[in-house]
Amino acid sequence: MLVLRSLALAVALASVLAPLGFSQTITGALTGTVSDASGAVVPNVKVTASNTGTNLTSSTATNGAGVYNILFLPVGNYEVLAE
Repeated sequence: MLVLRSLALAVALASVLAPLGFSQTITGALTGTVSDASGAVVPNVKVTASNTGTNLTSSTATNGAGVYNILFLPVGNYEVLAE
């Protein structure tokens, strides 16, 4: 009987807490590829995203395939600079 009661408690807790795992986020991300004038990808480029409303900046570098990811950005308008 104790096992059945523990199982019932576990199922009840899981059904109450499960929706919390699927909550929405209030951040975004920028992903892109840096290439030169000939179309070749460029690795190790510093990419900076600046929020035009708050001047908050976040930076990263492109990987070997020229791809960058800037994650967990607050919602807003951004200017992206590659240097």
